[in-house]
Amino acid sequence: MSLLRADVFVAALLPFFEEKLEAGSSGHNSLKECKTPELLVILMHTHQLKARMFYKYLFLPMLIFFLWSSTGVAQSIQQMPAFQQFARYDNGNQFTVDSLSTEGVNVLIFYDPGCGHCQELGYDIAKNWEIWSPNISFYFISMGEKEGVDRYTAQYAKGLDQKSNVTFLHDPTGEFITLFDPQNFPSTYIYSAKDRSLIQFYDGVNTTKDMQQHLSK
Repeated sequence: MSLLRADVFVAALLPFFEEKLEAGSSGHNSLKECKTPELLVILMHTHQLKARMFYKYLFLPMLIFFLWSSTGVAQSIQQMPAFQQFARYDNGNQFTVDSLSTEGVNVLIFYDPGCGHCQELGYDIAKNWEIWSPNISFYFISMGEKEGVDRYTAQYAKGLDQKSNVTFLHDPTGEFITLFDPQNFPSTYIYSAKDRSLIQFYDGVNTTKDMQQHLSK
């Protein structure tokens, strides 16, 4: 599932735009001149639709291009990038690169709860839980809201949110994209916890069979 989707990248910004849209629609001059409630409703909906289309198909892609171009080339993923702006979904606490486990192997999975391949991967990891070495720590990183992540763990990655070595993280600013430069959902990064060096990277679809050689007991 391609990452080149404006609605995914700016998921955290959409509530702000929605608020601005509502405020802008209520103060539009043409609406103030409206004489009947029926016409007022029609004009308001038309104005909101046009504004939403502008943000989705013109403004948001331009914003993505600006953010990507302004950050320059992503730093090498051969060493764990020094992320600083993640937060835990379960308690809201800040989570940085220094919060990672320092033992065994760290697995970072950048995913979208609504992505079919991401759902399959979460299901696969949960279903085959017994094959994983106990010194592996899984970190699922998403830009989505908590409600979507809760559905993901309830329907697909069942029980993973209850595992002591599995952490679900929120990336509200898109920091993962600028630092790790993923191209598809899901993107999986396997790092040594000791020296933070990259062991294996999977861009897009992968399964427990692919990861087993690096992560099995």
